[in-house]
Amino acid sequence: PKSVQASGKGATAAGLTATATQSQHGGWMLDAGALVLASGGMASIDEFDKMSDGARKSMHEAMEDQRVPINKAGINTVLPTETAILAAANPQSGEFDRTQNLTAQIDLQAPLISRFDLIFGLIDDADPEWDETVAQAQYGVGINEAPVDDGLLTEYVAYARQNIEPVFDDTDVRDRLVEWYVSQRDEHATSDGLNIGPRTNDALRRLAEASARMRLSDTVEMQDAERAIELKKMHIGDVMLDRDGN
Repeated sequence: PKSVQASGKGATAAGLTATATQSQHGGWMLDAGALVLASGGMASIDEFDKMSDGARKSMHEAMEDQRVPINKAGINTVLPTETAILAAANPQSGEFDRTQNLTAQIDLQAPLISRFDLIFGLIDDADPEWDETVAQAQYGVGINEAPVDDGLLTEYVAYARQNIEPVFDDTDVRDRLVEWYVSQRDEHATSDGLNIGPRTNDALRRLAEASARMRLSDTVEMQDAERAIELKKMHIGDVMLDRDGN
């Protein structure tokens, strides 16, 4: 329900966080940027790989600490950026190659990439049946009414985010996530291109909590832990392993 759309191609650090502007009365005030405006909601960023270095640096702290310190024009404050970020990036060759290292294909540094809980690689393989379906849809053919009304879905997401704060009551659930994380870190310790560290563990926790929140549950159950693990497996298989699983 609360969202902001931005383009990485024209984004600046101030545009993402905040900028100081002088008022008509001579004083200074802050204008919130996209990540601050979207706090408590979602920021959608297209052309994420085309951001300037300054804009990328501003993303680091905003995503890691979910807040950004502002020290401009004598204003010293901290603004919240508790924002879910949905970003799209294009591979340099024009087509994503699952067998190649992700950081070698996208003009983004590993520390910034590792801040995303999930990454999906989109493969554009030729498939006549699917290609025809997509092409017809571009002409508005075959578009059916959505199975769930957009307004109802929006209300559902808003209610879940505002009212549900699931907790880990069952130690077995927590131990299952920790066990999987430790095993993956050990298995891929020497794998080139894999960045499995504490942020991966944080991602598992957030995904499990999101699964419980989706079910409007106040507790994180084993099914939520398994769903989080399956999502991370999909992430690893999409952008961290080649087609042979190496």
